[in-house]
Amino acid sequence: RPKHRLKRKETCKNGEWSKTIECQVTCPPAPPVDNGDHTVKARDGEGVITEVSYQCNLYYTLSFTGSIRCLNGEWQTPPKCLRKNMTFIQYEHIMYMKYCSQILLL
Repeated sequence: RPKHRLKRKETCKNGEWSKTIECQVTCPPAPPVDNGDHTVKARDGEGVITEVSYQCNLYYTLSFTGSIRCLNGEWQTPPKCLRKNMTFIQYEHIMYMKYCSQILLL
């Protein structure tokens, strides 16, 4: 549920002060993701975080790349950190080891 904050603005025009008060929607903390973290990409004029990008831990990959924004006090759906195909990683490692041993044999 969105939170709100009061924003007070005072201006002096032609020697007269005028005051306005606005109720602004603020963004809650960005949603966390399992096996990953986020980085702040943008803040509003009041310093509230409005856009974040996500990164995953080692051996995990994002379900989609890019960033998410907070619109009208609600965050867009964040990506998921999905476990990489370990067979592929092990295969790369084996290929690398084979390649190294071929070099050592020369």
